[in-house]
Amino acid sequence: MIIFYFRVYVYLVTIYLWYRFLLMFIGDLRVSKKYPLLKAKTSVIVPVYNEKSDLLQLCISSLCEAYGDNEIIVVDDKSTNHSWEKMVELKKKFPKIKIVRLKENRGKRYAQYVGLHFATGDFIVTVDSDSIVKKDAIIELIKPFSDPKVGATTGNVRAFNRERNFLTKMIDARYKNAFTFERQGLSSFGVVTCCSGVISAYRRENLLEIKDKYITQKFLGKVCTYGDDRHLTNLMLQKKYKIV
Repeated sequence: MIIFYFRVYVYLVTIYLWYRFLLMFIGDLRVSKKYPLLKAKTSVIVPVYNEKSDLLQLCISSLCEAYGDNEIIVVDDKSTNHSWEKMVELKKKFPKIKIVRLKENRGKRYAQYVGLHFATGDFIVTVDSDSIVKKDAIIELIKPFSDPKVGATTGNVRAFNRERNFLTKMIDARYKNAFTFERQGLSSFGVVTCCSGVISAYRRENLLEIKDKYITQKFLGKVCTYGDDRHLTNLMLQKKYKIV
C-alpha cells in the first residue's frame, strides 16, 4: 500500500513539474508589449504597519520617481513604531503624497479599503510598503487595461537583496519560479490566480463593486487577515475578467 501511494505521489509531482515548464514556454513575461501606452491617472495605495524606515523611504521615493500620472496614498495601520513619524517626514520631502493614519489597527485589507476612498485615479495600484518599483513599472502595469476585458494586472517581482547570502538567493528563486514560470504562463490565458500584493493594478470601478466582499471575508467565523491578494484576485476572476 505504501508503494502504491508513493507511485501516485511521483506521478502527481511529475505532472506538476511538466505543467510548470509548459507554462514557461507558453507564456510571455513582457505581455505589456502587446498593448499601447495608456494615458490615465492611477492611484497608488501603500498600506503601512511597523515598516522599517529605510525600506519605507525607498518605497515612497521610487513611487514618486515612477513615470506616469500617479497619486500616492500612504495609509498607516496604527503602527506602534516610528512609521507615522517617518511618513510625516516623507510628506515634507514629497508633498505630492497623501498620508492617512487609522485610529486603530485593522489589518492590511482595511487600510487598502480606506485608501480607496481617497483615490481619484482611473486605476488602483496596490503596493507593499517594502516594494521598490522601477521607473516604468506603473505605466507598464496599466497598459493591458487598453483591453476592456482585462480587469487586473500584476508585475514581475524579484528579491532586491538576492545576492546577499544563500537564503536570499533561495527566496529570489522562489519568486522567479512563481512569476517567470507560473504567472507568466497563466497570463497567456488571462487567468492569473494571484495578483501579488507586492505590486498589482485594478480598474477602480471594479474594486468599488467588490470592496465590501474583500474586507469581510471570514474563515471559521473569523475575519481573514491573510491571503488578501489571492482573495481579491478570486473576486475579480468571478467577475469573468481577464487577469494578466
